Amino acid sequence: MTDITAPRRQRGVVKASLTKLGTKTAELETLEISQTVVNHSQQLIKRLVTLDADFKTHHMSLIDATEDEEQLGVEQEALDCHDDEVTNLSLKLQALSSSMDVRAAHDRVLFEHKLARL
Repeated sequence: MTDITAPRRQRGVVKASLTKLGTKTAELETLEISQTVVNHSQQLIKRLVTLDADFKTHHMSLIDATEDEEQLGVEQEALDCHDDEVTNLSLKLQALSSSMDVRAAHDRVLFEHKLARL
């Protein structure tokens, strides 16, 4: 059986980076929407894509080295949880990055409504 210590450790490092990215996302969600928040969320989306690819690379190394069927099931569950977390973060970051467009549209509607009153 192949040594799985290195890929497991590398996957753990990527997982920790994903956790930190989740914390940064939560912090952005507490801020007032601004162009800075939108720009930061767009940068975090790019980072999320990279981390997702890195995680899967290390995860597949683990899968390739695992012969035990029960352990393969555990690894599949880990991948499923990872995919759920990435999807959740992606949706939050996309909402933040598009929030300026929504806010601008709302402001435009209010302006047009006020203008119609005149």
